[in-house]
Amino acid sequence: MSPSRFIKQACATTKSLLGSRYQEEVDEDPKWPQPLDDISEYTQAHLKDGLAFVDHTLRNKKRKISPLSNHCLTLYQSAIKATLLREDESPEEYNHLLATIFTYEKDIYTNKFLRDPLGSDICSTMVERLAELRRYEFATRYGDHMQAVCDELKSKAQIEKTQHFEEIRGWNRFWTDINADLKQEHED
Repeated sequence: MSPSRFIKQACATTKSLLGSRYQEEVDEDPKWPQPLDDISEYTQAHLKDGLAFVDHTLRNKKRKISPLSNHCLTLYQSAIKATLLREDESPEEYNHLLATIFTYEKDIYTNKFLRDPLGSDICSTMVERLAELRRYEFATRYGDHMQAVCDELKSKAQIEKTQHFEEIRGWNRFWTDINADLKQEHED
């Protein structure tokens, strides 16, 4: 059973299904529907929340959505309307519609999380932590390389007995220590 068959069917308007929750002018972003854990938890109120979300998203004048998003939201809206009107008498078809709505809500919620995970204030912290982790990755990758280069230089200097090689500082130091010393010298 495809939910697209409900698009072409004449059914009640969104305005009549939402009742007093219907807004004539939509100019703010709607509240995103959060998928429930199981289809048995879906109630009329939750379905109407989803219908209000679809209606506000499709009629929002401040934000245009893509044609693909429009089609997907229309399918979601049709499935919700069919479920609210209980057009399908068979419990199997009704449960299939609820499962379809559940799948749509999971997709919508996943897209919301990918756009703005847990809020914009946490987003900047996550970016800073990612940059810090990248610096650690760089230090791990090239820190060992720098130690190998220093060890090779040290062994060459010992073999060739270069002049004043014993006076060179930092043979046993990691580049992070050297970097910290350079920063301290720069500040002084």
